Amino acid sequence: MLVSAAASLSVGVFMTGSIELKWGALIGVVNLAWLYASYYLEMRDNGLALIQASVLVGGIISIVGYILGMREVYKAVPEATFIESMRSGVVMCGLATVIVVLAQIGYLKVIDPGYTDYIVGEIGDYYEGAGLGADEMIQIEEGARKTYGFTSCLLHAGLGAFLTGIIATFIIVAFRLRLCR
Repeated sequence: MLVSAAASLSVGVFMTGSIELKWGALIGVVNLAWLYASYYLEMRDNGLALIQASVLVGGIISIVGYILGMREVYKAVPEATFIESMRSGVVMCGLATVIVVLAQIGYLKVIDPGYTDYIVGEIGDYYEGAGLGADEMIQIEEGARKTYGFTSCLLHAGLGAFLTGIIATFIIVAFRLRLCR
């Protein structure tokens, strides 16, 4: 009896593994494509507003991906519990995050190595236009170099992708459980 219960639990939890891997990879690759496309569409070097817009589009792409991925998980396992559903989302999220960070490395090292300097310059121009003094501008630029350096960009991309995935999954799962009651 106990062995049978454990076997059914492991089948239920891991039975959709290929779905999560497929959607995690798809979310990550589509975000990679969007990152590079936004560069070639000149959204990444025409001011802060277009950079923010391209990041917003990337977030929307991710959320749509998680909705579609979780929908496929629920089609395969309609009786999935909250924990099983969250586990599915975490697997998708983990793979997507790895791909997003690797995409960011490629972007910052190969596609647009001057990106961090460009961002620092844009932030400097913004605050200079606000009439800050020379001492304040030095502090602003130092802070911008720390915030938008290579390591920080990777950290932002990774945390952003991970948190987007976890939060989107939680909302999708909670919404589904609420509808099923």
